[in-house]
Amino acid sequence: MLSSFYRGGGGGGEELILLIYCVKSLITLQSLRRYTAE
Repeated sequence: MLSSFYRGGGGGGEELILLIYCVKSLITLQSLRRYTAE
């Protein structure tokens, strides 16, 4: 799956969803870390 993603064989839609998912998880980790730091 990841190999096809890097080759651009996802069709475009799956890549966008995967990108949004990664960004959302990163933002969630940042907010959680900031929340536990306070």
